[in-house]
Amino acid sequence: MVYPLSKSTIKLLAPAKINIGLLIKRKLPSNYHEIETIMVPIRLFDMLIISRKGQSISFRTNSKKIPKGKKNLVIKAAEIFFREINIKTGVDIVLKKQIPVGAGLGGGSSDAAATLLGLNELYGSPLSFNQLRQLALKVGMDVPFFLYKQPCYVTDCGEIIKPMQLPKFHILICTPNFSVNTKWAYAQYDKYVAKNFSFGKNLTDANFRFKLLINRLIKCKLAGINALLVNSFESVIYNKHPELLRIRNLLLACGVYAVSLTGSGSAIMALIEKNMERNIRNCLQNINCRLIFTETI
Repeated sequence: MVYPLSKSTIKLLAPAKINIGLLIKRKLPSNYHEIETIMVPIRLFDMLIISRKGQSISFRTNSKKIPKGKKNLVIKAAEIFFREINIKTGVDIVLKKQIPVGAGLGGGSSDAAATLLGLNELYGSPLSFNQLRQLALKVGMDVPFFLYKQPCYVTDCGEIIKPMQLPKFHILICTPNFSVNTKWAYAQYDKYVAKNFSFGKNLTDANFRFKLLINRLIKCKLAGINALLVNSFESVIYNKHPELLRIRNLLLACGVYAVSLTGSGSAIMALIEKNMERNIRNCLQNINCRLIFTETI
């Protein structure tokens, strides 16, 4: 969502995402993992204000949790963009964070995608969508998805992205006061697979359930859908953080349609009915977490 403020300044809203199902299929020789997931943008936004200014890339944010230097995906995206169009100029980027950091909601990747889109707009659209997509891949595997601005079926290592038409869903995001490192989560998952001799059988069953999940989501048939919802990270994340499992069970007892980690967590997402907010708040009144009631885009 791009809002030109002037010829030299632009404001963008960068949405968070949820994963409705996330199936890890195998670890590749490249050390990346082949996945299958449905990624859906939601109405929870960071805001970026980008201005043509100065002779270098300047970055400011209201969050103390944003990494600096090369680990900052916004700065990385800006550097890659300017190298691609081969100009030396300056830009000032202000990031106002609303999306929780380290929660599996894709805030950093979304901010990077918004940076690419905003810079392309400010500099007269020198790059096509496909060129921006290639740049996004260089920033991070989740970044290309946020260029599409709609639900997508994502496979391989995140490179194969197929836009989907899904109904609007009402959702709850529950974020605890801790984060989960995605690299750590994948490493723990790999250890779990090495110890679990029935993994091949479990994966076959999960593949079948995932296909049924997609069909039910498209038709907006949510009753009983929790039985089809697969997130491969849950086996290791719930073991490390049993309080997340408790939240999951409390939400299911409240009568939500489905509950799952989003990405590798730490956020829990639930598909809910529109009028469930009061009941859910009562169910989770003794749980220390932030509750965000919103909807998909």
